[in-house]
Parts: sequence; C-alpha cells; structure tokens
Amino acid sequence: AHIFFTHSHWDHIQGFPFFAPAYIGRKDIKGNRLTDYCNEFNLYGAADVGDRLESTLRGQMDNYYFPVDLNYLSSSINFKTLKDNRVTIGTTTISALKLVHPNGVLGYRIEDGNSAVALATDCEHPSDGTIDQNLLQLARNVDVLIYDGQYTPEEYAPHKFDQPGPGKQGFGHSTAEEGIRAAKAAGAKRLLITHHEPLHNDEFLRRMEDNARKLFADTDFAREGMAIEI
Repeated sequence: AHIFFTHSHWDHIQGFPFFAPAYIGRKDIKGNRLTDYCNEFNLYGAADVGDRLESTLRGQMDNYYFPVDLNYLSSSINFKTLKDNRVTIGTTTISALKLVHPNGVLGYRIEDGNSAVALATDCEHPSDGTIDQNLLQLARNVDVLIYDGQYTPEEYAPHKFDQPGPGKQGFGHSTAEEGIRAAKAAGAKRLLITHHEPLHNDEFLRRMEDNARKLFADTDFAREGMAIEI
C-alpha cells in the first residue's frame, strides 16, 4: 500500500505507531520479508523533506516514547520521495505541490482515467486577496476539492468585521469561503470542507455548511465515515 503525507506535524503522524496493518508480517534481522504474507508500505513525502519525514516518524517511535521501534514493525516500510512532485502507481497519478502552512505542506492531486480529486488540507489562502496558483493547478476541473475550512471569516480576520481579537492569520488554515473562491476559479465540480475547528460543535458546523451552500451549492462539510463515489 502507499501512504502520502502532507506534512509531519504531530496531528498528521501520531496515528502511525498504532496502524495495525503495519504489524502484519515477518522479517529477518536484515529487514527482508520472510513470507508472502507480509504487508509492505511505501511512505511518500516531499523531495526536500523526505529525510525529515523518516527521522520524524522514527523519532516518535523512539523507546522513550513508544515501546516498538520503527525497525521492529513486522511489515516492510519504505520511505519514498516524490521526484518531480509526481508518481504513477498503476493507472493512478498523484501530483504534489507546495501550499502555505508553517514549515511547509503538500497539496495533492489524484487522477485516474477521467476522474480527479484534489486534497488541500492545512493550507492558508494568500493575504493579498489572490488565490494560490499551486492550489488552482491542483484543483483544475477536479471532481472533488477537499479544502481546509477551519475558521469562519470573522474568526480568521476579526478586524475586517470590527470585532476584537487577534484573529487566526498566519496559523496556516483557511475558511470555507476561500475554498469556495478557489473551487469556482478552478472549475471544481464539488467542494468538501475539512479540518474543522475543534471548538465548533455539530450545530455550528451545520450552520457553516448551510451558509457555504448559499455561495456554492455543491459544498459539503466532511464527516467521519463519509464516502463519496466519483
């Protein structure tokens, strides 16, 4: 299987040590697979941070923090870098471009046949009112754009609404409204908002979703267990 990392912030890697399929299989002391029943995982990161991804994952599984070292996982783990920001696996092509987030983040475009999906989580829109050109490239004519809409516009920039507070500019996240701007500009057919603010309860998120649909009808807020057929 293939796992693509957007970045190595804690909330995007802390589940890996508990990923049960990584414990299936047998290897010899050199790491060679001993049986055909041995899971194999290719872990992908940006070409310029591939070593950091590996060192970060190894670091969080150091025996000071976790009882199982990465080397002792029963499956085969291979660290890959996205050369030229693109890889083809079977009939599927995955492209990656950098978006705006503290310490960097990758957005992904996944294409297979005539279908395409773009993932742009943990990204922030430009402060000058433009739309990130890398985002537009990833999202061009996709069936679904998955976008980080953590904040309301008032939470993100309260000064624009004559409200007090420091706001969230520079935090590396965005709003559903900015996702709608990008979806329309890129010609995306559908918008899926993700990376919800933990302080927003379900009722609040439903109101945000209703407001977003007034601007772009084919907008949904992602939910746990949600599946979309493309």
